[in-house]
Amino acid sequence: MELRLLTRVLKTACVLCFVLGTHVHASGFSRVALIIGNSNYEVQPLANPINDATDMAAMLESLGFEVFVELDATRGGMERAVRAFVDAVERHNAETALFYYAGHAVQFEGVNYLLPVNANIRDSFELLDQALSMDRVTVGLERSGTEFNLVMLDACRDNPFSTTRSASRGLSVMGGGGRGSMVVFATAPGDVADDGAGQRNSPFTQALLRHIATPGLEVRQIVTEVQRGVQQATGGRQIPWVNTSFTGEFYFTTAEEQLARSRSQARELEAELAALEAEIAERAQAIQGAASAEERRRLDGEQQAARAREEANRLQAERLAEIERQAAAALEQQRAQAALRQEMEAQLSAQQASLSRQAEQRRAELDRLRLETAGRDGFFERLTTIAQINATIPEIELRFDGIVTSTLAELNTLHRQQIVSYEDENTPDPWETSEEYETRIERELLALEASHEREITRQRDDLLTRKTEEIQRLQEELETVRGELNGARFTVGAEAIEVVVDELDPYRREFPITVRVTDERLPFAVSAPYRIQGTERDTIRDEYFRVFSADRAGGLSGELEYSMHEVLPNLWAIRVVETRVVNLLEGDTVLATVGSSRTTEPVSTSAGRGEILYMTDGEVQRVGAAVVIMSSHGSANVVRGETVLGQTDYLYTTPGDSTSNTGRLTLEWEDGQHRTFTFPIQPGMNPPVLVDRSGERTNALRLVHVYNLHPSIETSIGRDIHTVRTFAEGSVTYLTDGHAVRFSGAYLFDPAEISLSERLSGGDAAVRWIDAAALDSQLTGRLRIASVGDIFTVYDAEGQPVETRTGQSSTAIQLRPGQYEVAFRQPEDPYYAHVEHVTVEPATEVHLDVADVGLSAQYRLEQAEAAQLETKRLLSRNRRGRTYGWTLIGTGLSGFAVSALSYLQVQHATTSYNEASTTAAALQHRQEVEQWGTGFTVSAGVGISGSVIGSLILRRNRDRTSLEQQQDEINRRIAALREEISAQRATSVVLGRGGN
Repeated sequence: MELRLLTRVLKTACVLCFVLGTHVHASGFSRVALIIGNSNYEVQPLANPINDATDMAAMLESLGFEVFVELDATRGGMERAVRAFVDAVERHNAETALFYYAGHAVQFEGVNYLLPVNANIRDSFELLDQALSMDRVTVGLERSGTEFNLVMLDACRDNPFSTTRSASRGLSVMGGGGRGSMVVFATAPGDVADDGAGQRNSPFTQALLRHIATPGLEVRQIVTEVQRGVQQATGGRQIPWVNTSFTGEFYFTTAEEQLARSRSQARELEAELAALEAEIAERAQAIQGAASAEERRRLDGEQQAARAREEANRLQAERLAEIERQAAAALEQQRAQAALRQEMEAQLSAQQASLSRQAEQRRAELDRLRLETAGRDGFFERLTTIAQINATIPEIELRFDGIVTSTLAELNTLHRQQIVSYEDENTPDPWETSEEYETRIERELLALEASHEREITRQRDDLLTRKTEEIQRLQEELETVRGELNGARFTVGAEAIEVVVDELDPYRREFPITVRVTDERLPFAVSAPYRIQGTERDTIRDEYFRVFSADRAGGLSGELEYSMHEVLPNLWAIRVVETRVVNLLEGDTVLATVGSSRTTEPVSTSAGRGEILYMTDGEVQRVGAAVVIMSSHGSANVVRGETVLGQTDYLYTTPGDSTSNTGRLTLEWEDGQHRTFTFPIQPGMNPPVLVDRSGERTNALRLVHVYNLHPSIETSIGRDIHTVRTFAEGSVTYLTDGHAVRFSGAYLFDPAEISLSERLSGGDAAVRWIDAAALDSQLTGRLRIASVGDIFTVYDAEGQPVETRTGQSSTAIQLRPGQYEVAFRQPEDPYYAHVEHVTVEPATEVHLDVADVGLSAQYRLEQAEAAQLETKRLLSRNRRGRTYGWTLIGTGLSGFAVSALSYLQVQHATTSYNEASTTAAALQHRQEVEQWGTGFTVSAGVGISGSVIGSLILRRNRDRTSLEQQQDEINRRIAALREEISAQRATSVVLGRGGN
């Protein structure tokens, strides 16, 4: 009876374990698979294909497949396996057929061949005889009539027969194999897959095994997860590739199937419980019929144990049923949420991918335009780049804002559906009161709401971050292009130059020569007259025919150099810097030159004041004229007709083809007052127009444009020494005659107050151009040292002291660019103990933080040498003291010996005195007693004093050993310090140098 009960309990435990850990596909053999794995090749064997095939076979068997396995197969073995596989598919009328191959494979003339382990292929034509064509597999599967054929080829290892002519690396593209087929490659066609060195499986098979048994994953989702896993495992070197004509859905295992299996196992558990109950009833009858009380007690104990086991199993069954119910509800809710999330993420991913592609296309187009700027006409391409970036930035912002809006809307929709689904599927438990149920639902809905808010915040922050990154990249690109173009110079060569020579002016002895650019985007026409020098008739005749002949022969050419400047935001001025007329008949001799490459003033041209203007606000537009409209009494609206153009300061421009020479505008102030005024317009930049409330205008202002200015240098406009206002490089300021431009800055070695009054006064040019590149040579750097209490000296590259300071909390020193050594020492140390090497760059600050420099090695050496002398003196004094001590102790011992002898004599004389019979004898003995007593006293005193003083002297000089040890330690320290000093001097001549 006990054995039967134990057997039942074990069977029940096995059922529970099976429910928790295993499952069997219940669909019979509607699924058939052929697994081939070839590892032990005679040429270039592989480590993992047999492992891959074995693990795949076990996995597919657990998923309900009838599996055929062929390992290390020859060509004949593979052909037989394929025939048996196709026969089984047809025999079982299988719905799904799966072919998996791991091993070597090659492609030849578009056909993929699987290589057997005994292949020995010397030429491509031998593939037909020695290898298995994949066409035989796909054609057989197509004819079998299955609904879904799945081919998996982990077979793109490198060609082991690399010398084979025409046989190519990797596998070629395969079709879907007819209707209802899918072919999955371990890597892209033509690439080579990883065999998984050091692992049991290849990266492809490892990812496949990880995801293939996931319940509820459709085969396309599995392939996607495998692609992602392989790409991550190989660092992007290998990406599986798929080709499919299958339009249906296929699941290796579904959540429903797994749930059904769990229910089946639960029913088996219930049957086991029923059997236990019957057995318990049988035991109850046995107890009643027991013959003795002892047997009844034994049977009663077994009965109680059986009931306890039954109750445990019943509770487990109830728990399993509850888990099953919750799993079913969670599965349904998970499906709904997963479907919505997948739809939302797919839409979001598509939008983000589209936007990323557009941004990438924009950047690629901008990069292409930048590369094209190296040519003669590079200015226009760069202007186009700037205009396109200006147009792209608001477009990207708008698109990202739309994506944020749609994403948040999708998340809110998903959240609402989650709440509805949760409320519908979470009914009260039987043991819950209505208040407890409402409290639980409220708590969990609050958790869902918090999770939703976190997801909203995450998605929004992610999109805003991407938006900021995209905009920042574009703005950086814009600043780069603007910086490169602002102040850049270009040259128009002879191929785009036309030189026109008019008749000689005999009075001025001058040929009027016009250098004209044929490019309509640069309509420059510069007058470059050639004046004949000399008064001799022969000289004049020779020079005349020199120019006349060269012109008639087409031997005159020209070059024109121009520069670009952004005088106002998105308003670019092109000005001629230098024009040259070249005589090709005289070896490119320069016949005439107008302007200079070093000039700061534009060359007068037929374009007007010397500038050609372009706007880059969204698109490149040629501007005929530009003038800044200003109000002398606060901000005002600029009106033309009934249209408000903007507010002062307002940039008024005319089209490039405009011939108007007069402008008419109205200023309207906030208090309703308005004034209409007219002003002259000439092509190019015009002086600013300052209008007051009476309508009077002033044209006495000029524009100042500074370029090639280092960012650390400040510019200012002022009269005499008083600064009126400051402005930066590329910006424009306004001034009247008599002003000066000054340059200053923390990094300017000699702050320059450059008076340009003469250059700025007079003339009709609207813009004064200032090239500040020459100031770069005066730029310095700054060395900031944090070293409290230490004394430091800065030495230049030649070892000469530049400056000595006592360190404060932070000390700044202005230095010219170069290499420096900074030497530190403590105030009590006359030598430098620490050196820092620094490089000072123009307009930069170098921070040097020195916490504790300590004492220099030289100073410590001098202290050690002084201690060495003191130790020698102490040792010498110790030797003398010990000699004196022992001498005194010897004297003391002698005194003690004499005092002992005197004592004996005193005792003898005293005895004789007491025994004397006559007065004379008594007197004699008494004198002896006195004499020896005096001797005793003196000798005892000598003994005591000699012994005590000698002992004290010896005691004071007894530490000779410690002095000798101290002397050895000092000697070692001196040797180490000398080595340290030698090493320091090898690296720096400053270390150890005196600082006084």
